[in-house]
Amino acid sequence: MVTNPDKSRLQARFYYGFLNPHEQTRIREALFETVTQRKDLNIEFAIVLPDGRERIVHVQAEVIYDEQSNKPSKLIGTLQDITDRKLAHEFLEKSERQYRFLSEGIMHQVWTARPDGKLDYVNNRTLEYFGLTFEQMINDGWQSVVHPDDLADCVKRWTKSLETGEYYEVEFRLKKADGSYRWHSGGATAGRDSEGKIVKWFGTNTDINDKKLAEEELNLSEDRFQQLQKMEAIGTLTGGVAHDFNNLLTAILGNTQLAQRRLAPDDPVQLRLTEVADAGNRAAELTRKLLAFSRRQHLERRTVNLNNIIGEIMTLLERIIGEDVELSVKYGSDLPTVFADPGQIGQVVMNLAANARDAMPSGGKLTIETCCVELDESYCRKYPYVTPGRYVQIRVSDSGIGMNEEIQTHIFEPYFTTKEVGKGTGLGLSMAYGIIRQHEGHINLYSELGLGTTFKVYLPVAKKIAEENVLPTLLSFLGGTETILVAEDEEPLRNLAKDTLEELGYTVLLAKNGKEAVEIFGANRERIDLFLSDVVMPQMGGSEAFERIREMGGNIPLIFMTGYSSETVQSRFVEPKKTAEELGAMVIQKPYSLEQLGRAVREVLDKNHKP
Repeated sequence: MVTNPDKSRLQARFYYGFLNPHEQTRIREALFETVTQRKDLNIEFAIVLPDGRERIVHVQAEVIYDEQSNKPSKLIGTLQDITDRKLAHEFLEKSERQYRFLSEGIMHQVWTARPDGKLDYVNNRTLEYFGLTFEQMINDGWQSVVHPDDLADCVKRWTKSLETGEYYEVEFRLKKADGSYRWHSGGATAGRDSEGKIVKWFGTNTDINDKKLAEEELNLSEDRFQQLQKMEAIGTLTGGVAHDFNNLLTAILGNTQLAQRRLAPDDPVQLRLTEVADAGNRAAELTRKLLAFSRRQHLERRTVNLNNIIGEIMTLLERIIGEDVELSVKYGSDLPTVFADPGQIGQVVMNLAANARDAMPSGGKLTIETCCVELDESYCRKYPYVTPGRYVQIRVSDSGIGMNEEIQTHIFEPYFTTKEVGKGTGLGLSMAYGIIRQHEGHINLYSELGLGTTFKVYLPVAKKIAEENVLPTLLSFLGGTETILVAEDEEPLRNLAKDTLEELGYTVLLAKNGKEAVEIFGANRERIDLFLSDVVMPQMGGSEAFERIREMGGNIPLIFMTGYSSETVQSRFVEPKKTAEELGAMVIQKPYSLEQLGRAVREVLDKNHKP
């Protein structure tokens, strides 16, 4: 930092220890001139490294002046090692033959150009890279080997350097002899005569392809991570809204069903209640789609073969895509099993097929393929949530209109659609995304405008063989005389559960939260046969309340009523050391029908019947 421009008293906090001793006087003179004439510092000088090696550096800097005193306060600039180019320049000045000998012995492409920028020399490494003769390279010029997308920027920068004499530096792709391109960092410095006139340009091209690709991969990974975070945030919001909406739907549908049961079949109000129930069921289906995206829906997973799942939905697929689309299915041989919900995976394939059909309004070809793949560390670095290992892949490809990059960025977001109003909800692909993520899987796509789209679904390989598809047996809708403790913080749902169970003959004790449920149990422990509880409640949740009841010696079964999936209940609300099964808990999904609630209660009571 220069504090006084007077030459005799010039004080500079400049570290001279690394300078060549012969350079110190020249540097001080240059600093003094920079300060007194208020111009930028532009100088080359030699430095000595700690190991004794000497390097040539180029410094460009400007003086910053104090606004109040108008005195120089600090010097800001850059320092660049130009040893290699400087040595090349000096060698060329001494002897063209010596310079060329030097250039042939280094790993970089070395070239020189006349003051007007036209090449007049390239080393053999340059010719080998391009697969050209010396005459071809000199006559055609460097513009003939630069990637077309990079040419304009290169010309612009080179033109500026030719006009100003500034150091030329650019990153571009250069075409190899085999037609492929690799990234290079090119640079050139002007050689001047004693009068400062440019007499030669000395340049090098250094291969930076691996570094460039690594940077691009890192940027892509960061972009995908940010996209993942956005999807997670949307999923959290969507799941919360769907969960709260399910509570409302439970009250609406439940009370509608109760009213219908109490009215005569020919009562004119029945028609109105039926319309209410139909609208409620459509709304419930909508919330199920939102829960699928947010990965909070209930899954019934078992070990299955994806070939079987696709084979079972072929008839429906053919109806979905229509006669003007050619459907081709290629089943992978010896396909490993996956641990999945067959119905949900089938829904994913159906949604992808429907999306493909809409992308081919004039017909086309749809191909569905299965195979086993290995996702390695390199692939998984691109997708932060994917674990390396063996996966079964479902590939769904179409010959449709394709998508641009902007659409691809938003394609899995709920309610995002490119279709006209009334021709799509924008939930099909977001459902597919949520379902696959809930299965610890991965989905991505590749698309180009006019060339179609390919979706790839990856599900982790299971360790078990496929299980037989056994249809569940529905219990009859029966009541009983047992006493049931119900904990629910929503008053409409609390009253609905009471009315439903009492109509089936049960005795019901109501609690507004888990804390009150524990108190009621303490006063009625000999009477209570079942604990029916919401999961999330103020003051104390259902899981903690059940644990307190167990500690009090209560050996009663548990049913959770929730809008979340069993997996979400387990991961977020149940004591980590115990599973819901170990707690003896059944989970029923909101909105539930009166029949579903009645069957669940009867099933759990019968299973835990005390002789």
